[in-house]
Amino acid sequence: MSLTLALLSLSLAAQDLPLPGEVLRCGTDRSAATALCQAVVAQEEGRHENSATFFEQAASLSGADSGQASRALVAAGNMWMLAGDAAKAASVIDKALALAVLDPTQRGLALMDRARVSAMALEPAAATSFARQAQVLIPDDPFPWYFTAGLALYAGKHEEAKVDIDRALALAADSADVLLRAAAIAEALGDDMAMRTYLEQAAATPESESSARAARLLALLNQPRQESPE
Repeated sequence: MSLTLALLSLSLAAQDLPLPGEVLRCGTDRSAATALCQAVVAQEEGRHENSATFFEQAASLSGADSGQASRALVAAGNMWMLAGDAAKAASVIDKALALAVLDPTQRGLALMDRARVSAMALEPAAATSFARQAQVLIPDDPFPWYFTAGLALYAGKHEEAKVDIDRALALAADSADVLLRAAAIAEALGDDMAMRTYLEQAAATPESESSARAARLLALLNQPRQESPE
């Protein structure tokens, strides 16, 4: 342990303050590797703002390695999302996309992160646009189709929602989340039989919050109807 680190540890201990994990687990030099280490440790400890800041530092210290810089910026964007700051998340992910060095899969995933930021900021049109771009790059990933199906459902575009959820179902037929959304879209389209089928399939998937929700909805549907008094 360096003298500086030892003195810092003693100082914090004397004040009965918790020692940040990155102080003990990462280097003390100003390098991209150290900043990345600090970002990961802060993320593990749930300190999302600190993690985002460290990822941004790693990006700025990456020098000519624009690929590493882009990936660090995308990671920073995800941390800002978890911290609840959509504006900062959008800014750093936009920077990563502007570098244009991510491979198609990485870019597709980054576009989906940007779509989620737009949804978080209550910008559904922008969210749909980013997700549609992602679908071109990662067409076999069910999440972009699930995502746009939800946006279309929210916008009242039920037929469009059905087209997208059908794509998601073709890729992830055993996903309780996808099946629940399919049930909601079927209900919006007035197809009660399909809605019930999707709920039954969702309830039969491995135990999860979504499968439990499907089971609860089925139980409500199966309750005897109360006849109104004459």
